[in-house]
Amino acid sequence: MRSKTYFHDYQLSMKGRRLERSPGLIVAHLACELCPAEGDLRLRAILPAAKIDEKFRQRGWSTSPRRCPDCVAAARAAKPTKGEPTMTTRQSVAAMKAQAEMFNLLTMHFDSGKGRYAEGWSDAAIAKKTELAPDHVAAFRAAAFGDLREPEEIAKLRADINALEALAREAQATMVEQIASLRAELARVTKGLKA
Repeated sequence: MRSKTYFHDYQLSMKGRRLERSPGLIVAHLACELCPAEGDLRLRAILPAAKIDEKFRQRGWSTSPRRCPDCVAAARAAKPTKGEPTMTTRQSVAAMKAQAEMFNLLTMHFDSGKGRYAEGWSDAAIAKKTELAPDHVAAFRAAAFGDLREPEEIAKLRADINALEALAREAQATMVEQIASLRAELARVTKGLKA
C-alpha cells in the first residue's frame, strides 16, 4: 500500500514560503512580510512545514507573522517593556495644567443651557489662554459642555429673513405670470388688428 503524500505551504509556494529543489540540494525559503529579506535553509530531505518553521524560528525568524530577525529586533526595541509607560499614557505636567485651566475657563465662561460663551470668550480665546490647540478645546467643549447654539434673537432674525425671501419669490413668480398673460393678450389683440 502506498503512503499518501501531503503537500504544505513550502511545497505549494504559499504564504511567503517556497522550496527550491536541485539534484542533491533542497532549500527552503521564507520571505519577510515587512521588508525584502528572505531566509534560506538547506535541507537534506523535505520536512513537514512545522519542522521547517521551527528551524527558521531557531535562527531568529518569526513565522506567524513572518518577520526576519532584523524586523523582529526592531519590533522588540519599539515595544515598551512591562511597567514602562507608553507615550500615549504619559502626559507632561504642563499639559495636565493646561487641561485643568481649560476646564475651569469653560466652567466659568460657557453656558451649557444656552449653548454659548460669555462675551469676549470663545474656543479660540480659551485655546490662546491655555496654549492648547483650538480643535482640542472645541472637541472637549462639545463632549463635556455641549455644542454651540445661536442666540434666540439671531435665530428669530434669520427666520424672519427666510420668510421675507419666500414672500419675495412668490411675489416675483406672480408678477412674471401676469407679465406673460399680458404679453399673450397683446399678441392676440395685435394679431386681430392685422387680419
